[in-house]
Amino acid sequence: MKIKALCSALLLVGTLGLATAAPVLSSSTVALVADANGGWSAGISKTHTKPGLFTDVYVLGGVQGLSLVNGLLQTAGGPAVKDIDFIDISINGVMLDLEKFVQGNFVDFREIASLPDSMLNSPFVLTINGNAGQGLPSTSRISASYSGTINFNAVPEPTGYALFGVALLAAGLASRRRPR
Repeated sequence: MKIKALCSALLLVGTLGLATAAPVLSSSTVALVADANGGWSAGISKTHTKPGLFTDVYVLGGVQGLSLVNGLLQTAGGPAVKDIDFIDISINGVMLDLEKFVQGNFVDFREIASLPDSMLNSPFVLTINGNAGQGLPSTSRISASYSGTINFNAVPEPTGYALFGVALLAAGLASRRRPR
C-alpha cells in the first residue's frame, strides 16, 4: 500500500513539474490596417510580466491570397528584468532572421528579427517563441517587451494575369476583323 501511495505522489510531482516547465501560450487575432500605398500593416506589441518560456501566436487577418510580406520585430533591450530572448520567429513557417546586440555587460541587450520580402499565402500566422527574464525565479515580476510591424502587399493571382492576357488577345483579334 505504501509503494502505491509513493508512486502516486511521484507521478503527481512529475506532472506538476511538467506543467510549470511548459511555455506560456497566448494567441490573438490582429486586424491589418490599410496604408496609403495600397498595402496593409500589422502592429505587434507584447509585454511579459512573468519570467519563463513563451509562445505568442498572432493570426493576421484582412488580406486574402498571395502577398509580398516583410517585417521587423525588436526587443526593448536591457537587463534581465526587461529582456526578451527570441528563440525563433516565423510567419507561415518562414523563419525571420535573428540578430543580437551586445551593450556593456548585457550579452543579449537587444534583439532584432527581420523578414526580407517573401511571397506568402494567407492565412498569415506569426509565431514567436522566446524566453522572458531568462534565469530569474518564476515568482519574479518583470516587464519584458517586444514590438514591431509586419507589412503586406497583395500580389495578383496568376489566373488574373491569364484572364487579362486573354482579354487583350480578344480585343486585338476583334480590332483586326473590322472592315475599314
